[in-house]
Amino acid sequence: MRSSRILKISCALLGTVLVLGFLSACSSLRAVKQSDTLKYCFQQGGQMIIDGETGNGGSYLICVFTDNYQCGLNALHKGLCPKGGLRITGYTTPAARYCVLTGGQYSVQPSLHSLHEQGVCSFDGQRCPVQDYYTGGCELPGL
Repeated sequence: MRSSRILKISCALLGTVLVLGFLSACSSLRAVKQSDTLKYCFQQGGQMIIDGETGNGGSYLICVFTDNYQCGLNALHKGLCPKGGLRITGYTTPAARYCVLTGGQYSVQPSLHSLHEQGVCSFDGQRCPVQDYYTGGCELPGL
């Protein structure tokens, strides 16, 4: 009976060690992948990397180029943002900037019911209200 209990405890400990080792390996792979993406920013002429915030409290990384031109790191790495970045000073809302920095196309939509700018973020034929895209309420596959 006692040896059975020791065997069960040993198996449980071994299982825990294996799971933790697997999770650590996954974390290491993510870190390597992110490290490659960070290097890519500088290889494309980026000068620094800053954190951007999403409308739902999340964050994303932005590669900053000369004259404050910018690209979201993932969009740059996927080829959805040009080398040298995009001029973002004309986008008046954080949601509009998020749309273009992540690889989408932003267009202003006329609104009779709001004093705030309303727009649409589109990519590859799909469209989302920009505020919904910014807060994670609408996804654009591929971005």
